[in-house]
Amino acid sequence: EQAKGGDIGGAFDGLTGAIGGALPQVAAVGAAVAAVGAAFAATYEKGVAFNKALKVAELQTGLTGEALKELDGQAKAAFQAGVGESAADAVKIVATLKQTLGEDIGVDQLGDLAAKATAVGSALGVEANELVSKAAPLIKQYGLTYDETLNLISSASQNGIADVGGYLDAINEFAPNAKEAGLSAEEF
Repeated sequence: EQAKGGDIGGAFDGLTGAIGGALPQVAAVGAAVAAVGAAFAATYEKGVAFNKALKVAELQTGLTGEALKELDGQAKAAFQAGVGESAADAVKIVATLKQTLGEDIGVDQLGDLAAKATAVGSALGVEANELVSKAAPLIKQYGLTYDETLNLISSASQNGIADVGGYLDAINEFAPNAKEAGLSAEEF
């Protein structure tokens, strides 16, 4: 009888060894499943943030239907071009551009504009939204394109304007008066 019991003990020893040997693989599979779950959760959260930002953009801009779908596509393209830290940020930037510039900019131009504003803003040390909102009076008062406006601001920086933020504040505040005084955008 003891011999039979000894055989069972030996079988348990073999089983314990097999389970112990498999534990690292089971742990690795568990870690991989946890990583996939975390990645899914992060992706889901980003999707929720993007959809919330799109809803805010709809309210902010008044766009609906196809125009809102176009804004969505422009925001995604802008994000892929390096605008914003997330796709939701890109939506916010694109929507702010549309809200600030209104009819002066087509929805189909927003992604490109956001990318340019981000690049110029980064080079000058200002946020894209600040650059757009404070430069908007040049567009509205002088009828400039956004590219012309960005070129003027960049040129001013290259020609010695050290305080770009102050310069943008001056544009924002005094562009209507400068136009009435007969100054061109270049002189301003």
